Formats: sequence, C-alpha cells, structure tokens
Amino acid sequence: MNAIGLNLYNQLFMNKRVLIIEDELELSSLLQKFLVKKQYDVTCVDTISNAIKLIETSQYDAIILDNNLPDGKGIDVIPTINFMQRSPKIIAMSAMQVEEEALKAGASFYIEKPISLSAIYQLLNLDVVID
Repeated sequence: MNAIGLNLYNQLFMNKRVLIIEDELELSSLLQKFLVKKQYDVTCVDTISNAIKLIETSQYDAIILDNNLPDGKGIDVIPTINFMQRSPKIIAMSAMQVEEEALKAGASFYIEKPISLSAIYQLLNLDVVID
C-alpha cells in the first residue's frame, strides 16, 4: 500500500487519537467515556509535564487542554504542543475568560467551562486548516 493509500485507510478505519489534559478527574473521566463511545482512542493526563512526555513519543489528532493545571497554565504550553506535534487540533478550555489569549497562542478552538460534550464532539469533527 502506498503512502496515499495508507493515509486514506487510516482516516477511514483508524480511531482518532485524543489527549485530554485535565486535572479535574470527574470531567476527565466523563470526557473519556463519552469519546470512547464515539470511537476515539483517548488518553488522559492531569499535568502539563505528563502531557509533554506523551507528546514527545506519540502523535495525537486532537488535544483537549484545560488552562488551570497543577504545574502551569495550559495556554502557555500551546506553542510547544504545536511545535512538537504535526498540526494537532487543540481545544483549549477554561472557566476563565481567556479565549483571545488561547487563540493567539495557537489553539484551534476555545470552549468555556462548564463544557458541553456535544460541543466538544462537534469541534473534534470540524476540519480546520490553520496557517
């Protein structure tokens, strides 16, 4: 199978990989269960440092990123994620009003907490090209 055929096969038949970076266990678990039911391959971590370790060794189609984490602000790591990953879709979320800052940092989308699972699902399924 050539590279184009393999890429098409992966798009059609492979589960999309999502990394959730969220320290609120209940929310993280809820998101994970919801997305697994929607056929996503989901990994959850609760700190930026744990996320960076995974991002260094694995490729993700999307990253759902909380802003207030135990070891820093999620927004501050967005440029690093974009540098380390191959055009990931980054959905930044926060209970604070930081939409403009998140988008300037390189997030694909911003969603305010409390979140809607259906809104997250819709954002994951949007095809976006970021320059």
